[in-house]
Amino acid sequence: MNRIAARLMRFRGHLVTLWHAFWHPETPFYLKALMLAVIAYVLSPIDLMPDIFAVVGWLDDALLVAFAVEWIVSRLPQNRVMPDTGPIGEGPTIDGTARRI
Repeated sequence: MNRIAARLMRFRGHLVTLWHAFWHPETPFYLKALMLAVIAYVLSPIDLMPDIFAVVGWLDDALLVAFAVEWIVSRLPQNRVMPDTGPIGEGPTIDGTARRI
């Protein structure tokens, strides 16, 4: 169960990375086009395996999207699209004066 949760958290991090990379000017155009193609595949009614076959159709979509996201993230230019935030303690901080509800 922990492995599945770790993979889901890594996938979530990859999605955030792709979001930032899509809006970054140094991301190559072909990667931006592939990001849009993955979104179009998810929204499209045309699949490799139709969703009529419930489990197999959904598993097909999930695996294809996961592999595509992993591949696109591996091709992003490092240190330009997602700059290093530096060690903990540097950068803007929250002063802690917010009210709790």
